[in-house]
Amino acid sequence: MAQAKQTSRLFGAFAGAAMTAAAVFAPAAASAQEATPAAQNQPVWTEELRQLDAADRAATEYARDNYGVGILIHVGQDIPNSHFASADEFGQAIVRAFNQKYGVEAQYFLRQNDARATGITYHIDTFIHGADNGTAVKNVKEALNAMTEVVEYLKIAKEDRVAQIEPASMQP
Repeated sequence: MAQAKQTSRLFGAFAGAAMTAAAVFAPAAASAQEATPAAQNQPVWTEELRQLDAADRAATEYARDNYGVGILIHVGQDIPNSHFASADEFGQAIVRAFNQKYGVEAQYFLRQNDARATGITYHIDTFIHGADNGTAVKNVKEALNAMTEVVEYLKIAKEDRVAQIEPASMQP
């Protein structure tokens, strides 16, 4: 019962964060579009935003459709480095850590950005770890430290999904 409440809180927090973001950004975008005729001719989606959206959707779909973690890596200027020759090598190392240390499947999705440092976002089932408290994008150290909690949330998400299916299958 406590886990169900925790799961509900997690999913509720994610939904609240998503609605808040939509409420914050939608009016600003609409007013900018209406401000001048020139603004109406400007594309709202840049190539960078398209790439972010595609990688984010892929990570979400993987996490939703598999019992695993979708890892969105926002590749910064710090990769390649002395530890990783490429962003793919870095992504493979994170996936390997989930597999070997926790026995959890994971898949990484790359998104290039021009930030100095690389960031990581974990997708679990239908929500994003940290979306409820502003820590959705983590630096590498924070992401590594969050892995245990991500695995725990994945277990809760699986239990919640099973609980939703069981009542229907138990009916005569």
